[in-house]
Amino acid sequence: MEPRVIPSPGKPGGPCERACGHIACHEKLQIAGTLCRKCSRTIGFDIEFERTDIGLQHVVCPDEAAE
Repeated sequence: MEPRVIPSPGKPGGPCERACGHIACHEKLQIAGTLCRKCSRTIGFDIEFERTDIGLQHVVCPDEAAE
């Protein structure tokens, strides 16, 4: 599956900055709060992730990017 990115709240394509009733915003926030299967940090915003057989994971985890 192709990598995906969820833009930060308020940015184009991202969830609303404030609580709203949009289903798409709720889904984006839920995905962003999901733990990465490699590093156990949240998927978060503005970072590439992918869905694998074992769940969501960053393409490059934040700690790996600093090395």
